[in-house]
Amino acid sequence: MALLTAVLLPYDSFRYWTGCAFDPDRSGSAVNIANQSLRGVVARLQHTPHPTPLWLAAAVAVALCGSPRSTRWPGSPSSPRPPW
Repeated sequence: MALLTAVLLPYDSFRYWTGCAFDPDRSGSAVNIANQSLRGVVARLQHTPHPTPLWLAAAVAVALCGSPRSTRWPGSPSSPRPPW
């Protein structure tokens, strides 16, 4: 889908992928209650609009804990059985 968008809207696609997509302030102020990202949660816990790298540590912890849970390993009790 991103490739199709890049073909149809090259300028907008370039602008998004080279600036907007990786801008941490894109979702608004970090202390805004509507900002439900880990960065926003850490900012509210620290009472600062510029959270320390603790939010990055929290993101790594969530990724490390969540990745195995989101993958179904073959032979595990939660993996679907083949239809045959």
